[in-house]
Amino acid sequence: MKNADVVITRYNEDDKLVNDCFRSLSKQKNIKLNVLYFEQNKSNFSRKLSKRLSNEHIKFIFRKIKPISLSYARDLGIKLSKNNYVLFTDIDAIPKNNWAEE
Repeated sequence: MKNADVVITRYNEDDKLVNDCFRSLSKQKNIKLNVLYFEQNKSNFSRKLSKRLSNEHIKFIFRKIKPISLSYARDLGIKLSKNNYVLFTDIDAIPKNNWAEE
């Protein structure tokens, strides 16, 4: 089974988008993922959701950061990545169940 890190950031998007994206990532198949999630908003919703959806194959890693930019958050994700593969998606995207594997 491959291992990869997924970098996601949120600036001002609605909680529903976070919910939909996180739930789709939690259903990824045939891969172990660390989802490096950078919160640039004041909401606590995503912190609670990331804890609830983590499992043995998908681990959500929550970090609160200053609201600087998308590029800043992605660069930080690359620096903190511990796997050979780093994937990016946006919080308003709904990855298919085999997205990370492909």
